[in-house]
Amino acid sequence: MRKIIIFAVIIILIFSIWYISNDFNKKEEYIQKKSLLNEEEKHANLDNVKKTMDSGPYGHYISFTTSNDQKTWDIEKTAIQEHASVPDAIILEHNIGNFRAGTIMAVFVDASVMISQDEKSSKGQEKIGMMYSEDKGKTWSEIQIINIEGSEGHVPVDPSIVQLDDGTLLLYYFDFNAMISKADYDQYKIYVAESQDGLAYNAIELAYSQ
Repeated sequence: MRKIIIFAVIIILIFSIWYISNDFNKKEEYIQKKSLLNEEEKHANLDNVKKTMDSGPYGHYISFTTSNDQKTWDIEKTAIQEHASVPDAIILEHNIGNFRAGTIMAVFVDASVMISQDEKSSKGQEKIGMMYSEDKGKTWSEIQIINIEGSEGHVPVDPSIVQLDDGTLLLYYFDFNAMISKADYDQYKIYVAESQDGLAYNAIELAYSQ
């Protein structure tokens, strides 16, 4: 009788171990499948984001054209910056910060920051980018993101830049957030920011609103 009980206990233990192991394997398989589905969903969502963005600034690039008579123009075929749009540029007439007079300074909507470098994740809103050339457009600097102090809550896009007689740079930008937010839906607001070095800007006032 004792042998039968011991044998039964052993059978129960073996079955319990098998059941626990099998249940653990099923849970592991479920977790792996769920993780795989989550990754596939992330990629699908990212693909949808990229398809949507391809019709906007993310699908654009900026180049430049030159002319000796302002009648005929030579189009540069090499892109200065990909995933960029709505550019504006000036030739500095005065030194400012580390930038010398004669430098070409270009500002634009930089949409490359919306997707990670490995193109595996979305990173958020576009920024205003800046590049400059000190050799009349033959070579260009690396892109620099313009940070505007006092623009919290704004999504600055579509920049326009001018230089005053004292060297100060004024950067006008459209606040995209004002147009899409529920509070100010369909509102068009243009702000102006100023800089004394060409890199750091301070938002100073609302320039236009409709």
